[in-house]
Amino acid sequence: MSSIHIERKNDLIIVSRISEPESTVSWKKSIHELIFKETEDTNIAVNEEDTYKVFLWESIDENVLLIYSKATQIKCLLTTENGAFLRLIDRSNKVLSASITPEKLTIKWFGAIRNKFNLNISNFRLYIDEKNFIKFNMPVSKKLLHEEAESKKKYITTFEYSVDQLIYENASINCRLYITMQVNDNEVSFPLKLDDTAETHHPTLISSMFYKDHVLHLRRSFLDTITLVRRPMEPVEHTLKFRFLENPKISNKLYDLGKKYKESNKKKINLFYEKFAEKAEEGTFEVFQEALKNPTTKSYFIIDKKSSDYKKIKRYKNIVKKFSFRYYWLLYRTSSFISTESPNHINIIRSNNNYFRTIMKEVNFIFLQHGITYLKCHGRFSPFLAGKESEPTYMFVGSDKEKHVTSQMLELPVERILKTGLPIFSKLTYKHLNQDSKDIVVIMLTWKPYEEYLSDFEQSSYFKNIKRLFEILQKDLQKENIIIVAHPKVNDQLSKTSFGKNIWNRPISEALAVAKLLITDYSSACYNSFYQGGGVIFFQEDLELYEEVNGKLIPEDHEYIGHRAFSFDELETLLIEGIKDHKIILNKFRTDEFEKRYLTINEFCDGKNVQRICEELKKLGII
Repeated sequence: MSSIHIERKNDLIIVSRISEPESTVSWKKSIHELIFKETEDTNIAVNEEDTYKVFLWESIDENVLLIYSKATQIKCLLTTENGAFLRLIDRSNKVLSASITPEKLTIKWFGAIRNKFNLNISNFRLYIDEKNFIKFNMPVSKKLLHEEAESKKKYITTFEYSVDQLIYENASINCRLYITMQVNDNEVSFPLKLDDTAETHHPTLISSMFYKDHVLHLRRSFLDTITLVRRPMEPVEHTLKFRFLENPKISNKLYDLGKKYKESNKKKINLFYEKFAEKAEEGTFEVFQEALKNPTTKSYFIIDKKSSDYKKIKRYKNIVKKFSFRYYWLLYRTSSFISTESPNHINIIRSNNNYFRTIMKEVNFIFLQHGITYLKCHGRFSPFLAGKESEPTYMFVGSDKEKHVTSQMLELPVERILKTGLPIFSKLTYKHLNQDSKDIVVIMLTWKPYEEYLSDFEQSSYFKNIKRLFEILQKDLQKENIIIVAHPKVNDQLSKTSFGKNIWNRPISEALAVAKLLITDYSSACYNSFYQGGGVIFFQEDLELYEEVNGKLIPEDHEYIGHRAFSFDELETLLIEGIKDHKIILNKFRTDEFEKRYLTINEFCDGKNVQRICEELKKLGII
């Protein structure tokens, strides 16, 4: 006979099997050594009566420390509460087919649960969003599916749901489809999974359509889950020309012709563009102009003819209007996308065009970056992560620090990350702002996606923080010297407030160019502003929540290029010390120490980044 004993000595976990005659086998581990969500095998075997048994379930900082036996061995796991329950449940979970038509969303799903731990499991739903779900019954037993003698039809559920109910005001654009259930009075969920034996795990459209001024599609995600995408149609999507050129049959023909062209022509085609293919302000256009000088490749700059920047550059050679016939012919013949933005920006974000998505996977993506990656964490959901559809073939950075952290976060080989400086800094004048510059403060806070559920915008921390910041600054500065750069999602709502006249409606770059002091929370715009001579304050009153949702920020405490404030009292103290008689005392916010820190994150201040980028692209044979 033997018995299992679990001990906690401070942070040390001890799992022991005590046998007769006297003998003990133990496994020890510090909680701090556990890798979150990864199961630790203790190599301690159990008797039949102790199989499928929970020995410890303990809450630790909103997570769960779980020690349990599955089959013949004891395992240890630190994970979320949802993850702990799922580890105790064996699931069959496979989408057999899925489609969306004007009439209905249809999903055929194979699923069942093996409940060896005798949990209380009930109330199954296919969850689409908080307003849309389908109740159903799922088979639950203690046996494996192949042990069942009954037909597999028992495990197949066909879900059908009206498309009209999926379209409503302020609906989330992306909805991953989940199965939810009650387990011991707790809600537990897991995403619907597609066949994971596919050769590629790039996101792929499964089914798509235009319906009642909306675009809807089902897509395979990077993690082989199924996602419903719904968004309002862009104005161009209403036009006959767009519908014709984006028609699957036409797209297929263009794709095939483009492939034959690339096989028979040695001269490569490169397409350059910026944000939404509407801008020419981030430095991509300057790289494009240099690329034009090389006769061995063909380079084109894509831009929407309705954008204000189009009028500025239309006289230049090889400027191509977005969505024109020429644009589509080039799109399928290109060898490389070269941009400060992801490949999605050259077409329509969340496009219904599967052939365009295929092109994104097949051609080079040269990522010039529009801002320094040394503030926000780029985790597993970053579109630039290795294996995802926006994975860069090559990426340009401004320092060894940035090179190291992007290689680590995005899982990119370090040799594909090139240190030249970013093109945007070739357009900016280094340290042109000084003590004699106009005393302008720019407020530029980050919109938090986890607040999108709020029906009343004025209850969001985003609104409350901007309102309070504005009130504090008005005590020491003239109102007209306070600029608010609003996130596009809330620009209209902020414009209707008492400080609406202070909302900046011109290019962000122009606001940063006059910012003697920038107040931000998590925006990489801080590096652009500092480059030009401004000071920076980081107002991070919600830091703990932000990092919990988005991952830990990159800079260590000693790497920040400005003072940090974690409350309004701290912020107000900084402003009182640094603004006197309506004048911003620049050296209070821009110290010698902050300058030293900055130059370890952005090493190039000579304005020659574009030249260095083009030299590297020539060496690689891209331009």
